[in-house]
Amino acid sequence: KRRPPLTKAERDHSITEPRSSLRAWTNFRGILAWSVEGMVRLTLVYHHGGNLVTKDNGNVAYEVDHTELLEELDEDILDVFALKNHHFVLGYEKIEECSWLVPGSNLEIGLRPITNDVELLEMCCTARGNNSKIHIYYEHVVSIPQVEEDVLKLIELTPNSATMH
Repeated sequence: KRRPPLTKAERDHSITEPRSSLRAWTNFRGILAWSVEGMVRLTLVYHHGGNLVTKDNGNVAYEVDHTELLEELDEDILDVFALKNHHFVLGYEKIEECSWLVPGSNLEIGLRPITNDVELLEMCCTARGNNSKIHIYYEHVVSIPQVEEDVLKLIELTPNSATMH
């Protein structure tokens, strides 16, 4: 079905209205919707330095939890790569996974990987109902030292008195 052409008022509005106020978001049922509203500022709480561990009682926890708060972020300029690569700013060389926690959920069922723009839009939309705050968790790669087995050993030289004058 074709959409009718824009009216003069709609054309004028689209010229004067900043692009950043038009947003697409996907709800939990995967339906893409559009909304026009004021700019939203997000607070991201990065959990880093640890990993998800299953406790003896079956609950999942993030152990060795360090947090960093990033406030007043414009959701219109966030991108997947900036969110995922913030670990460099935190001083980590590599991460295994970057996920966000659906507000009100626990770590066992509420973590969703940040992999694409649709997921990012879902995260931003969800943040609006949670005082504009989202928790992001990094799972870190375990560093294993590389040991070379065939390394030549240095032998201490003894001075040769015949060549020393």
